[in-house]
Amino acid sequence: MSTCFLPDLKTLSAMALLGLSLSCGRKTQTVDPVAPSPEPAPLNEPVQKSEIDVKLLRITSYFNRFLNGPTTYVSEVTPEAWLNRPVQTPDYGRMLAKGTAIRMIAVGGGMTAGAQNGGLYREGQLTAYPNLVARQVGMADFTTPAFDQQHENGTGFDLRAPASVLSLLRVSNALGIVEPEKDGKPPVFQPYTGDVHNYSAPWLGVGDSELYWKPSSIGKSVNINGVSWPMELPYVKRFLPESVQTRTLLDHIQNSQSYNFFIFEGRSEGCFNVLRFQGLRKIGFGDLAGDITGGFDMTRFALQKLAAKGQKGVLFTVPYYQDLGIGSWPYPSLSDDEIGAYNAAVKLINKVAYQSADDYDLAVVDLNALYHRIRQGGYKTEQGLAVQGGLEGNFFSSDGIYPSILGQAIIANEVCRAINEKYQAKIPLLDINQYLATIGLPGPQ
Repeated sequence: MSTCFLPDLKTLSAMALLGLSLSCGRKTQTVDPVAPSPEPAPLNEPVQKSEIDVKLLRITSYFNRFLNGPTTYVSEVTPEAWLNRPVQTPDYGRMLAKGTAIRMIAVGGGMTAGAQNGGLYREGQLTAYPNLVARQVGMADFTTPAFDQQHENGTGFDLRAPASVLSLLRVSNALGIVEPEKDGKPPVFQPYTGDVHNYSAPWLGVGDSELYWKPSSIGKSVNINGVSWPMELPYVKRFLPESVQTRTLLDHIQNSQSYNFFIFEGRSEGCFNVLRFQGLRKIGFGDLAGDITGGFDMTRFALQKLAAKGQKGVLFTVPYYQDLGIGSWPYPSLSDDEIGAYNAAVKLINKVAYQSADDYDLAVVDLNALYHRIRQGGYKTEQGLAVQGGLEGNFFSSDGIYPSILGQAIIANEVCRAINEKYQAKIPLLDINQYLATIGLPGPQ
């Protein structure tokens, strides 16, 4: 096994070991020489359109200023070792009719798709929480449209360099980019043609879940992100057929899947998307919540589709800004006014989430409360592993918004708890230590 560019692992605590290794440890890497870290941009400094990298998923363009060069990466994490294990049928309580086999789907944004470290790639996709939940609820054939092993690094992503969490190295080998963005046209990623149960993608928010394909609109106008096409388009086109030209994404799911349980991430990705274009303009309350009635209607529209036959499911709340990893870093990307507007919108969005869950008899995973507990400190897994937030902790990946492999496993257990509480089910929790050991990551020392 090749050596990672981490410092002496024996000197690290279990928290630091996991926090770094879940981004870059126990894998094969070759690091090119790098230059010293540049100074961060002043608060709210305008960012030129040319600096936007639509293939990567950093929460703001400020992260671009911490890129210190390229690196290569060959994953030695083996999610298949866990995902291919036999499953058992748990007690579903009132979640499903007695004797019914589980058929689960997931619809969401980058978190649900498995985005990590500012990119979408195979390792993150296969360790995303829906895959883990599917195993715990007894569904052995749940599939996520992951990049294949030849193109395992997908869009490319950012690994933390050993010197600082704000020093990043961009993975540039084994990418899944068939055609780069050019002449106003979106990039084309390696297509996926197998079965799909996880209909999630970066940039895909509630409103976008009613996505209509409009090829004629490409190149006609420029949106806030500086391009003329929906940002989620190249990701979603990887796994949806070209024939989906006039239907919504949710209509396509209804016509192609016979499911009896669903995971719906809700409006978190929409909030994260606003943070991504913060460098282009000052954000306000309207960017996040807009017309609150309209936001409520978008959520209800999606749930009316997903729960059209009375299916049970799970809905998420949205974390406050300061509880995200990026909310802790020493160079804030938001002003106090912007943070206030963001959190005010999140509060209302979460109120709608709980009301919608009551209306449709759904379980709620309170990410807002979970992320806050982790930021406050003292959070431990059932096996005693200490979990910490912020950019230096082990819960978030290097982009400061999407969870690490450990963070995804913690969220999977929160989903199982929410199901058990809502539906009087007995879904077993994931043994996180055993899981990490099985896929080739170190546990607590």
